[in-house]
Amino acid sequence: AIVVPTSTGLTPHHFITLTSMNEVRFINRVARRVIQQERVDWMSLSQMSSTDDTVGKGNVPELFMDIRRPDQVWLRKGRSLVHISSSCEDRDVWKYTLMKCIDTGSRRQLKTGETHISRRAHTALSDEKSIDNQFEHAKSLCSNSSQKAVVTAVR
Repeated sequence: AIVVPTSTGLTPHHFITLTSMNEVRFINRVARRVIQQERVDWMSLSQMSSTDDTVGKGNVPELFMDIRRPDQVWLRKGRSLVHISSSCEDRDVWKYTLMKCIDTGSRRQLKTGETHISRRAHTALSDEKSIDNQFEHAKSLCSNSSQKAVVTAVR
């Protein structure tokens, strides 16, 4: 079943969605899959905030972002405010980017066309540069030398 979000947020590496069931989902922007899912308990939040007298009275929760800090997303309902963050914003982004490079390279190799030979050579050179740029981007997202070695070996 497709769950339609009631609110969305965006960080450098994720789409963040809030559902009507009070679930916050982190969706990796490269892999396009849910990598973290949390449920918000408004009752426990309202007990922590003694000044919040509006919880449970129909206020609609919403996600919003601070443009000065693109990695921070906030969740607000009534007078409750919660900082929402992935346990590690850039975790495994390099892997997802590398997998996308491999997938893109495989699809391009499978393409065949009946174009003129010089045009085909130009396209192949352009595709190769594009793939090289994608691998370099994956490498730039690595946080240690082991990850960089994997990208280099796959390349």
